[in-house]
Amino acid sequence: MAPQPTDYLQADRFMRSAIESRALLSAIRGGLIRRILERDGTDEADAAAVLRCPGFGATAVLALLAQAGVTRQDARGRSTLTAEFTRALPYLDLIETKLDLAVAVASDFFENFDLFLRSPEDFQHRARLFEIFNYGDCLSTTPLALAGAAKWVKYTTLLTRYEAAACALEYEFGRHHRMLDLGGNSGEFGIQLARRYEDLQVLVADLPAVCEIGRRHVDAQGLGGRIGFVDWDLRADDPPRGFDLITFKSLLHDWPDATVVSLLAKARQALEPGGSVLIFERQRWNLSERPWGFGDLPVLLFYHCYRQAEQYRVWLARAGFTDIRLRIVPLEVDFMLIDAR
Repeated sequence: MAPQPTDYLQADRFMRSAIESRALLSAIRGGLIRRILERDGTDEADAAAVLRCPGFGATAVLALLAQAGVTRQDARGRSTLTAEFTRALPYLDLIETKLDLAVAVASDFFENFDLFLRSPEDFQHRARLFEIFNYGDCLSTTPLALAGAAKWVKYTTLLTRYEAAACALEYEFGRHHRMLDLGGNSGEFGIQLARRYEDLQVLVADLPAVCEIGRRHVDAQGLGGRIGFVDWDLRADDPPRGFDLITFKSLLHDWPDATVVSLLAKARQALEPGGSVLIFERQRWNLSERPWGFGDLPVLLFYHCYRQAEQYRVWLARAGFTDIRLRIVPLEVDFMLIDAR
């Protein structure tokens, strides 16, 4: 069967439990997963050597990996990767990145969950998640600013790498030539689209530190000639003009209603006649219908920031857009893909 855009979601099953997930992160970081793959198995002595820990440590990690369905014991008593986890190996970078941030913000859930339930505003002021996603620190390109931005840019880049394919399946980007990706982060959305549509030129507008990280990322992919960057602060600057497509990929949920309304109006002015705007965002979902996995903790803690699609419909119409179309793209939660002219 040919690979599908949603195949990466199979990795989520190995990130449900906080305890098992933490052991999996240690196994990935410590090289144990790579060792098992290379040698087609490991025992406790070998695992202890790879992880540089006493025997009881290797016993604990291997037990938790087995509990998570990552490994199983073969007839010789060696731990080997399960068929299910072997299918998830292409997404090991995503697993590591999601778990890395989930561990970093776990205290927000375990220590401040009551505040999350009672007062979203107070939760945001106290949560480490919103310290990590501190856009105010990205207004320069000092080493400190770049290091701070890199913590969350890596995470959003990995999510976008896999989410972009599902978006491209639902929208015909090939009819556009000049795309402006507002808040386009490291340029990963542009990278994925540029690889699919060879006539598409992309300009990413974002904060200075993010753009600097993005230039390096895009150059490393050999796409610097087709994907450019411009320093831009949506709170103060108008977007560049002259594009037939303006995209908002996982950006608008970060901002208050008044800022989003203003930004959509500015996007309308920046488009060429007949141009389109596209919004690809998580829609606020029914919490009882989606299992809460540890790996999705950062997304869950942003829950109060997400909106319903109808709100964006209203704002787009108010900004003068017409032909407003909505599609729901089911990923780990439902994404709304809204385009308008």
